[in-house]
Amino acid sequence: MNDGKINLNVARFFPEVVRRLQILDAVKNSWPSIVGAAAKHSIPYDLILDDLYVAAENQHTAQMIQNMRGNITRAFITRYKYDNDAKINVIVRLGRPPVMKAINKPAQDNIKQEIIINDEQVNKYISECPEDLPDDAKFAISHLRAYLESI
Repeated sequence: MNDGKINLNVARFFPEVVRRLQILDAVKNSWPSIVGAAAKHSIPYDLILDDLYVAAENQHTAQMIQNMRGNITRAFITRYKYDNDAKINVIVRLGRPPVMKAINKPAQDNIKQEIIINDEQVNKYISECPEDLPDDAKFAISHLRAYLESI
């Protein structure tokens, strides 16, 4: 969860999503106290609505986690102040948690900070426009051509 740091815009516009991420982080940290010995062979990796996704190493651990649904729901309600009427659906996947795609940021050197449109180029394109075209249309088309040439 980004080392406990959450983008303030995300927190402002999606408070419920942030709350669920915080709960998931807390569940991961206290997983051994919730499921006991099964924690050595399992890990929660996602919380979507009331569905807790857990990865288990083997079928035996997966079955143990399924049987502990009541304990997991109680932990959500008592420890994490989750909705009292909620019934946590535990969805167990055998094997490792799926790889989540990283959010890619564009490289800074690929981003042009300022686009400068050459006025001489715009005037040249205006002179190439048909005579019967209105002046504002000539300017707009010429400006667009110069812009597209500059990017």
